[in-house]
Amino acid sequence: MNNIEKKRGYYIKDFLLYMTVQKNLASRTIKAYEHDLKKFFEFLSPYLEKELTLEEIDHRTVLEFLSYLKLDRKNNARSLNRKISAIKSYFNYLEKEGFIKNSPLNKIESLKPPKRLPKALEMNEVDMLINSVDTSPHETENEIFRKTRDKAIMELFYATGLRISELASLGLTQINFDTASARVIGKGNKERIVFINNVAIDAVKEYMLVRPKDTDVENLFISQKGGAMTVRAIQHMFSKYVKKSALPWSSPHAMRHSFATHMLEGGADLVTIKELLGHASLATTQIYLDVSQKRLEHVYKEAHPRAKEDISEITEFSEKALKNLNSNGIL
Repeated sequence: MNNIEKKRGYYIKDFLLYMTVQKNLASRTIKAYEHDLKKFFEFLSPYLEKELTLEEIDHRTVLEFLSYLKLDRKNNARSLNRKISAIKSYFNYLEKEGFIKNSPLNKIESLKPPKRLPKALEMNEVDMLINSVDTSPHETENEIFRKTRDKAIMELFYATGLRISELASLGLTQINFDTASARVIGKGNKERIVFINNVAIDAVKEYMLVRPKDTDVENLFISQKGGAMTVRAIQHMFSKYVKKSALPWSSPHAMRHSFATHMLEGGADLVTIKELLGHASLATTQIYLDVSQKRLEHVYKEAHPRAKEDISEITEFSEKALKNLNSNGIL
């Protein structure tokens, strides 16, 4: 059996062909699977030289590989989960085709990545960032176009909570100025409607006045050269204004988090926020509840007189109390 396995390259090519044709996986995913399996078999090479068969590879061997990746190669949970997925799919294929009886991955579960709370800007920080895009009537046409466009992008980010890829691909026909809304194509080509506040819709209207009319580009936001603005170009533009505003940090995704957090703090329910953000699962939106509670706790501690009572005052009071007790012979 081992000689056949070696001749067939341990059925890796057969597996990749199956995943391409039968499972219709994208070429990028197939390449990632091929890379992960190559690393797995490089790790197994000392065992395979001792005539170890695929049937004899057990879950302990796989755990050794994962331990090596985590401790020696410093792979994070996300990277490890990708490799677990690739190896699990591979052994499931071998089991399905009858090359092995049981997959060693049946006893191995994906890792839970550490929960990271999204960062949201305070309201005054949002204002600082957007106001850093200052326009002047004395500027050149190119400068007025660029800054008017950038202002519209900033306002639209905060008004809608769009992902950067969604904003970059937003088309002219997707904006409805009459209803102050936009039809967005999100992850998985799922369509949703988002609403745009008056400040943001006015900013987009201002931009449309200076947007060149002699371009065939369907994207709403275009570069000074006339092409569609890319995700990278928007990221570069955003970083420039973060530095100008003197904020210690921010990103287009932080605007999305700020939109969701401020909506929640303003009284919106999670289901509504889920739909506006285009989340597939309510569990993803639930994380904003944790963020909001932490922010509320911070505000409470800053605002409530008992919560923010200075520790030095408490210490001073305690010392006075002790002296009184001593002088009265109680202690």
